[in-house]
Order: sequence, then structure tokens, then C-alpha cells
Amino acid sequence: MLLKNVLKTITKKWMQLLAIGLIIILSSATYTMMYYALSGIEEPTEKYLEEYQQEDFSVEMLNVLTNNELQSAQYSSLIEQGIFTLSERKRAEPQLFNELIEKRQEQFISAFSDFDVELHKSKKIQYKLDNKNHSALLLKNTNRINLSYIEQGNKPEQPNEIAIDKTYAKKNGLHIGDTLTLQHNTYTISGFVLFPDYTLMAFDNSFNMSTSNQTVILMTDNDYETIT
Repeated sequence: MLLKNVLKTITKKWMQLLAIGLIIILSSATYTMMYYALSGIEEPTEKYLEEYQQEDFSVEMLNVLTNNELQSAQYSSLIEQGIFTLSERKRAEPQLFNELIEKRQEQFISAFSDFDVELHKSKKIQYKLDNKNHSALLLKNTNRINLSYIEQGNKPEQPNEIAIDKTYAKKNGLHIGDTLTLQHNTYTISGFVLFPDYTLMAFDNSFNMSTSNQTVILMTDNDYETIT
């Protein structure tokens, strides 16, 4: 009796049952394809982030003097000139700026001695390319954490050499060997670079992340210091 009812139902509603079957098959196929696609991205990404020492956390320094630093006689002459931010201090007295950064780093290490820390210096700049506004984050090379990875080409070693993001280069028709002008200086693109702490081009307060007008840049230490 049960078998007859089942066959009768199948006969009457075979189209609905066929549609349900197709939905189940398509859903399973979609899930399987997504799983393998994500696994194919996840495994090499995790390997890359581990090998190139992606940070577990980051601490951003205040760009102004703290109350204790304001009381220091070492900085009194600059304070009298109205210089209170780190960026202004570096332009005025680079040596005092470096000493201040070292003291802040020592204070952090003394409070959190279990962590391995490394200062990662960066600068944000604006420039024109094909009469359009572009922005870049210049990152100074590190030795232990957030190591730079050259995806193609070579790491900048000579004066006026830079490495940029490959996607940015592709969208702007730039190739290795081409030049890019930053602050009236012309730089030759030596390679394409990746940084594990900037896997997305998000380095400002805007939600507008465009890989066509934003890039990370690696250059030699000497060239980095000349950029304001």
C-alpha cells in the first residue's frame, strides 16, 4: 500500500521532485567548488603570511608629544618653536626624532617584554599620474616582522629604484623598467612588492579602496628618507 502511494505521488509530481533533485545537486556542486576554491587560496596565503612574519598586532604611536615628553628639557627648544608633532620634529631635528622613537620603543618593550617588536616606518604621499590624483604608502624595509616579498623583478637596491604593487601597475599600464615621478623625482620600477601587513590597499581613513590609484611602495632606505 505504501509503495503504491509513493509511486502515485512520483507519477503526479515528478516535475517538482525533479526540480528538488536538481536544486540539491547544484547546491552540493556549488558548495564543493567554493570549498576547493577557498582552500586553494587559503593554504598558500597562510604559508606566505607565516614565512614572511605577518604581525599579530600593531601599535601606532601618537603623532604628538606626551605630557612627560613636553616636560623634557631636551625638547624645549623645538617646543618654543611650536613644534609638537613627530612629523614636524623629524623635519626639524632628525636625530632627536630617532632618539624619541627609540625611547618610546624601549618603554613599550619594558612593559610588554614577552613580545618581539620591530618598528615599521611608513609615509603617506600624494602624487599625480596621468593627471589623476594617486596615493601611496611608503614602507621602510624590516628585518624580522612583516618582511617584504618581491613578487616579480628585483628589490630596490640602487638609488631611484622602487617596487610597487602588481595590481596597481597592471591597472595603470606600468611595467618593470618604467618610471614613476614622486615629488619631482623620477624612480625606475625594479619589481612588484607585497607586504603581509597590507594585503589590502587600506592605509587611510577612507572606505574607498581602489587598486587603480593606491599602492604600497618599497624603496632604498636613503631614498625613503628624502621623501617628505
